[in-house]
Amino acid sequence: MSNQTLPKYDLQELADTLMAIFDGPQDQLGRRWLKLQKLLLEGQPVSPERIAASLQISRDEVNTLLRGAEVDKAGNVVG
Repeated sequence: MSNQTLPKYDLQELADTLMAIFDGPQDQLGRRWLKLQKLLLEGQPVSPERIAASLQISRDEVNTLLRGAEVDKAGNVVG
């Protein structure tokens, strides 16, 4: 078995690249998910209020977007 070093990736750069891919009006949901991932990459739970402000959407739209998301006891998104 060889000891192989894996490449290190800049997660922020990857997220920015993906955001650019979804920059057209045709994929609003995809852009929202990528923006949410970018918030999660900060390493802290993200409140629904912060998501609404960051994505410029209503709290109801946040609730729809987050169906199936992993949340902590306070309702913050963790995954």
